[in-house]
Amino acid sequence: MKQEKAQVKTPAKGGSKAKYNRQSHRLQSWDYSKPGYYFVTMVVRDRRHAFGEIRDGVMHKTPLGEFAEQSWLKTPALRPSMNLWLGDFVVMPDHFHAILYIGENEHNQDLVYDINQGRINLESLDELVRQKNGLRPQTHNLASIIRGFKTSVTTEARRQGVPFDWVSRYHDSIVRSTGDLLFVRRYIRSNVQNWWLKAHLMLKNEGLS
Repeated sequence: MKQEKAQVKTPAKGGSKAKYNRQSHRLQSWDYSKPGYYFVTMVVRDRRHAFGEIRDGVMHKTPLGEFAEQSWLKTPALRPSMNLWLGDFVVMPDHFHAILYIGENEHNQDLVYDINQGRINLESLDELVRQKNGLRPQTHNLASIIRGFKTSVTTEARRQGVPFDWVSRYHDSIVRSTGDLLFVRRYIRSNVQNWWLKAHLMLKNEGLS
């Protein structure tokens, strides 16, 4: 699923190979309210297929899977002060992938201004970010967005009576170049088909297809 944007601000050009830095712990030297593209993955606990099933290369979403998609689409409207843009995303049977862009906004203006004006050297910037990650309220940043989304889906699952929990952490990758962004987009867009092909080949190898 993709939401179009009139003009996409891409990071400085780099290599075409994706440098994921994919992790379940946040990068301590990075301020996650900072403008940029982020690739996030959230996983359902025990890999339960709460969001649907893939059949013949098509994702058939459950009502909870449909809700998860609609809830994610509402993210920019729910947080208008953060200047958010949703890139490609996909609801999978047991997880959710998405690209999210955080633009310059009133919550990260001070940091952007200080960097642009050369008022902070790199060593001081690293120390400042560590302090902010440790001491600042975790609002108006990537973690707060993910927390809100996960909470909304969990609440809806309880309302529907669906057994459901998220894995407590999530994976995030800072997308640092145009090449990385294109790589992640292709990965998301081919996720359903790749899942189906893998399952089909497994069945064929076992003589069940």
